[in-house]
Amino acid sequence: MAFHGNDSNPQAHAEFWRPLSKSGWLVALPQSSRAGEQPNTFIWNTPGLAEWNFQEVQNCLTEIKHNYKIDVSKIILAGFSMGGGLAIEMVLGGHIAALGFVVVAPYVPYKYDDPQSAYGDFVKTQAKHGYCIVGEQDSFAVEGTSALALRLPNIGISCFVERHSNLEHDYPSDFEKSLSKAVEYVSSK
Repeated sequence: MAFHGNDSNPQAHAEFWRPLSKSGWLVALPQSSRAGEQPNTFIWNTPGLAEWNFQEVQNCLTEIKHNYKIDVSKIILAGFSMGGGLAIEMVLGGHIAALGFVVVAPYVPYKYDDPQSAYGDFVKTQAKHGYCIVGEQDSFAVEGTSALALRLPNIGISCFVERHSNLEHDYPSDFEKSLSKAVEYVSSK
């Protein structure tokens, strides 16, 4: 499942995640029900500050399971920007059992990058891997993912941060290559 960023929609992100379907993955791109600022855009709100977004994603997964035969032991949550933050929050918070997460330019929920938080209280997952793709010109995403990657190994989760030097808040031009590496990393035992 790959989540769109805030003030966006699944169609704006579909081409980026399509290579996974070509390699045998069922790719779902849920759309938030909350309208964004522009026509045909939607928001997930801030992960950790609302439960409705978790319920919407869980309902979507239930519908997918009803309509498709899927291996629930191979679920990966993914997303861009706020959608990436939502993927991280849902995996680490145990809202959906998943192998891990693959995120691009993610908004990292405050409780996962704040060294003062009681970190172990938030993490309720069996996931073992996370993969973050960030542009070094996107200082907010670099800061949050770097802090996250430093904290996760303390609780048995490896997290790789792939940095792109001339990239801002966007997908890298060679995203298909990054996506392939990320899925392989998150799927590894």
